[in-house]
Amino acid sequence: MTQIRFTLIAILIALIIPSSRAAAAPRATYTVVVHSMFTLIAPQDNAPATYSIFKDETFPIIARNAGSTWVQLELIGADKEAWVRIEYGTVKGNLDDAPIKGDKGAAATTPRPQPPIKNVLPAISSRARDIYQTGLQIGNNPRAFSKIGDCNSVTPFFLAPFDSGEYRLGDYKELQATINYFGGSFARESMTARVGFNTASLFSRLWADPNLCKGENPIECEYRLHRPSIAFVSLGTNGAWLTSVDYEYGMRNVIDYLIARGVVPILGTKADDLDEGRFNPIVIKLAREYDVPLWNYRLAVEHLPNFGLGEDAFHLTWGASYFDQPIFAAWQWRNLTALQTLDAVWKGVR
Repeated sequence: MTQIRFTLIAILIALIIPSSRAAAAPRATYTVVVHSMFTLIAPQDNAPATYSIFKDETFPIIARNAGSTWVQLELIGADKEAWVRIEYGTVKGNLDDAPIKGDKGAAATTPRPQPPIKNVLPAISSRARDIYQTGLQIGNNPRAFSKIGDCNSVTPFFLAPFDSGEYRLGDYKELQATINYFGGSFARESMTARVGFNTASLFSRLWADPNLCKGENPIECEYRLHRPSIAFVSLGTNGAWLTSVDYEYGMRNVIDYLIARGVVPILGTKADDLDEGRFNPIVIKLAREYDVPLWNYRLAVEHLPNFGLGEDAFHLTWGASYFDQPIFAAWQWRNLTALQTLDAVWKGVR
């Protein structure tokens, strides 16, 4: 009887006071849904980057900010904090169980003023329409566009999400028709967009892909392979050492080459001032002189801290192409306004 009594008491205690193992709920996890991203040392858009994480990787969540818009991840071997915005991943489990840490995230998620889009996007001239129609007559593909640029124009960052499906248009659903029409050009590896490119690189065979380009320079190769009707031209970040005269000469060569082949050039300004502000006025001047579309990207990021640049004043702050929520990063504005520009040009030249 004594043994039975102690057994019953033990069962009752176990029922009334659960073990710590049973009481501890499993932590929520975070799975990355974008191609790749940096974690930040704090829940702030302008905080220094700490680690790189990649699509489909899953991490335990160890904390969140007050608004649950940022989460801190547990990375094996990490000796620095790793914060990410919650919209770049999916959460499994109860996020409310994660402790709230700090209050920096509240300020970081406050919507910022929006840029003057009407001055960012181009007006379409009869000159642009004439170039486009000439291109169609000589066989250019009306459903193809090319990217001509440096590190800010390469796949998988510039426009590529619109081919991979890693985007949400939100209030910009009217842009879906443009995405559908130009499908295949967004994520395509352009012969004329590469890290390190400047205006001179495009006409040097040393920079051409030896497997795809038949004794051609990059711009000749790109035109032959893709036969675009429209081309984004965004150069200057990787050519800050060029004189203003050399930069303008190189840009004129690019514009002249495209127009002679019926390709409508879209000239883009840039966010950085590595050239001490010399190149953007040249781009604006050339767009007016040639009467071709100007995508004034610099205006799109003027409302962001440090023009949307990181601490190195070189790289754009990263954000996925999710436009159904406040847009906070330079790459988001870059991809959105570029898509809007493509939409405006396409509708304007037909």
